[in-house]
Amino acid sequence: MVPAMRGVICVGIIGVVFTLAASAAAAPAEQYVLKHPRHEHCKAHYVKKVEQVKVRVHHKTVRVKETVCVYVAPKVNVITPPPRPKAPPLVAAPLTPITPPSTPAPAIPEPAVTLRAHLDPSFVQSPSNPLAVTYSYSASATQAGNGSPEPNLPAGVLNLYSEGLLKCSINVGGSTTGGECPVTYSEYGVHTVVAEYLSGTTNATTGNETERIEPPAATVQRTWSAGAASMVITKDVAQVTLSAASFDGASAVGLADNLGDTCVATVSGSQATCAMTVSGEPSGLTVNYPGGTTTRHIEAFAPGGEREVTEEWPAESVPVIPSVTVYHATISWSGWTKGTSGKAEDSGRGSPPEPVHLLVGERLILDLTTLGNYPGDEAPLGSGAFIVEGGAYTAENGWETDGGPDGEWGSANCSAVHNYSGQAEARCVLTFTEAGTYAIHTAYDSSDPNYLGASGPSATVEVTG
Repeated sequence: MVPAMRGVICVGIIGVVFTLAASAAAAPAEQYVLKHPRHEHCKAHYVKKVEQVKVRVHHKTVRVKETVCVYVAPKVNVITPPPRPKAPPLVAAPLTPITPPSTPAPAIPEPAVTLRAHLDPSFVQSPSNPLAVTYSYSASATQAGNGSPEPNLPAGVLNLYSEGLLKCSINVGGSTTGGECPVTYSEYGVHTVVAEYLSGTTNATTGNETERIEPPAATVQRTWSAGAASMVITKDVAQVTLSAASFDGASAVGLADNLGDTCVATVSGSQATCAMTVSGEPSGLTVNYPGGTTTRHIEAFAPGGEREVTEEWPAESVPVIPSVTVYHATISWSGWTKGTSGKAEDSGRGSPPEPVHLLVGERLILDLTTLGNYPGDEAPLGSGAFIVEGGAYTAENGWETDGGPDGEWGSANCSAVHNYSGQAEARCVLTFTEAGTYAIHTAYDSSDPNYLGASGPSATVEVTG
């Protein structure tokens, strides 16, 4: 055999051997032992099986259980196709004119919308607890293309947060667009509120809205009071001074005394003054306060707030007991003398005896003194008057009788005896010519700017025959 041929034959035999070996290696093993049956599972197309096998243990043959995985060939399903139906006989169809298909109208997409959340800034505070407020919040949507309101609100959730905490959550959509949310705070001041609208994957918020929660404004009714009042009465006019810590914007106040006399006092600083014509010596005043100016201010109000306070000063009548100073003339007896002309049987200072006993034809000399309390004017200008009630008598001005020029000291008949030597003194000489009882009255007629006239003392005279 040719050596070249011999090599070819050898190569071919070796190739056959390798092919058989490869085929044998590719064929799956019929079974294999599962070394750890509790922790291992068989491979695909193998099933677990327990067998008894003989083994040598200490030179003895014993039977033990052994877990093996046995190969099971996969089943091959052969699908038989159904018989093919016979085609129906061909029949010529009538000719029908071909109508071109109509072009369908393009679908109008639903308009895209823009969501919005709203918070009404005019919250409502509870009358009983100003820290409890109710917010109104809502949702809306507009069409993105033209900005027109979306009539059918997309379904979603509307939330309200305050200070970062969820306070209320409601479902909205369609005609339901919002609601109210009650929130109670622990203190007054500025609080952050956010409204959020969620619909699908879209949301909208108001952003951080700041709401100032303050206590409601208060109105305070103030009570006015006069501090003190004084009345200085000269003749028949009282100079009235009313003092007060503040008249709170009033420009004048009305005054009335207990006798019915009135005046309107003009306010200047902390005092109000007026001149009141009086009908006597008053002991009380009523101040008719017209009301002051309404004022407003801000004051702190716990916890943590401020409130506006309006102060109102209503009209009112306030009684006042004034200090009363009266400048008046005081008339008193200063002396007396009784007897016959040129002879005094009896005399004295001050008031005469009550009654004075005289005989017909005897005379009685009476002296009056009129003094005043006005500073610098203690001797009131004017005249004394003697009025006699009874039978027959004669009256002579004592100062005229004592040598004064006619008329210098007033009337000759004691009806007006002028002051003497700068003192308000008067003397009257009375001579009684008929028995009987006589009453003598006195008075002061003022010509002094600081004094009113006044009545004086009286005396009784018994004349016997």
